[in-house]
Amino acid sequence: MKTESIQFDTRKDLNQIADVLRSAGGQIEKIQGDPLGGFGASKQDIEVVISGEERKGLLKLVAGYWAVQVYVLDQGTSRHVELIALGESTMSKIMAGAKYGSDVFGAMTSGEKFFELKFSKQHRDEIARALA
Repeated sequence: MKTESIQFDTRKDLNQIADVLRSAGGQIEKIQGDPLGGFGASKQDIEVVISGEERKGLLKLVAGYWAVQVYVLDQGTSRHVELIALGESTMSKIMAGAKYGSDVFGAMTSGEKFFELKFSKQHRDEIARALA
């Protein structure tokens, strides 16, 4: 899975950040603890994954999925935010279908979610604008 990350500082407090994340239009899940995180790494104040469904096509019949990891560390006067878009390119989906014997819409017909990087980047950037 590919990732694209952006980092920035914001003056919004943790409650304001939580409100923005709730309004992002997706399902929010807590990131499970890092099994190697006990080696001096600081714990973030917010660690979540937001994911959702994006309908595309003329009749909006084809579903694409997006996911963004969110890490926020309260630094006192500001909060440090990292937003990571998760997914694969459409070409990766086609190649996986060829490799494993499914069609281009294999993820759709098999019931598996295929996170598309372009949708994830769009949602990541919308969240970043709202937190700026």
